[in-house]
Amino acid sequence: MINMSGELHLVVGYSCNNRCIHCFMEDTRIELGAAGKPLDKPTDEVKKEMQNPEIGTVLFTGGEPTIRGDFLELLRVAKNLGLSVSLQTNGRTFCVEGFAKKVMDIAPEMSFTIPLHSDKPKTHDEITRVGGSWKETTDGIKNLKKYGARNICAKTVIQRSNYKDLDKIVELASGLGAKKISLTFPQIGGNRFAKWHEIVPRLREIEDYVKGAIKKANELGTEITADAIPFCVLEGYEEYCGDLNTVLLPSIEGRFYKRKTNQEEDIIKDLEIGRRTKADKCIGCKYFYVCIGVWRGYIGLYGTGEFKHVAGNMINDVGDFLKELGRIK
Repeated sequence: MINMSGELHLVVGYSCNNRCIHCFMEDTRIELGAAGKPLDKPTDEVKKEMQNPEIGTVLFTGGEPTIRGDFLELLRVAKNLGLSVSLQTNGRTFCVEGFAKKVMDIAPEMSFTIPLHSDKPKTHDEITRVGGSWKETTDGIKNLKKYGARNICAKTVIQRSNYKDLDKIVELASGLGAKKISLTFPQIGGNRFAKWHEIVPRLREIEDYVKGAIKKANELGTEITADAIPFCVLEGYEEYCGDLNTVLLPSIEGRFYKRKTNQEEDIIKDLEIGRRTKADKCIGCKYFYVCIGVWRGYIGLYGTGEFKHVAGNMINDVGDFLKELGRIK
């Protein structure tokens, strides 16, 4: 899928060497397996998707793209096409120094998003359900930095097992050389075996810890965003809401999840907003028109009792809000 800025979000398949307890692709893997279909796209199909003149950037995602036998080949194709490259990866394969070097030799400017779910190896490994994955991921980040990686985003999926340690995770990620940290609230669904009540905390439980992590990132001079967390939970820290970077289509119907914007629109974000919703009490909140809401699955899990209506003058457009926050001029 290509967004308005010419970035191709290229899902190369669903095979993965982690088995994260919060993964929303688990059902897809099960269904493909039951139907006798391959989990991954064939090489020729992936190459063909990149051969679109409208594309300027390709984001390889999965599954885990780097465990494909043809990953280096696909990377070379992207570079030969003149594309900028981004990669969503668990980073484990980069613990092999030679592999990290090969990748950086091909695409030295590549951006990486790498999950780091805890500062504690045991907790991270319990989340990924793979022993030793924390060490491989952290070693992988070190190797990428050794060979020149400049744009690494460490992504932490917030869970019951890690939310009290978010500031320590920020400290670890910054120490490893991450340029940015994304604290992301988990998407509920897509995994029939997940015990969501045991995995997902309430938003009000994590509020102070998220703000504490933001403070820590500011102390360390590391960029940070809080993603899929509404403004009412981030009160006083609204400028760190990752949803401010989300641009939406005006075609979405319904008063509870339509957001106004004066910017160019993006079909990918149209799909994202369709998975979000708001509560009746959100109507009239000062953030109503610039807020996407929460994952639909969250309300199914916990209801809407903890949401609060923030009083104040209505903010009618995300562009105006960004100006107010000093994010744009």
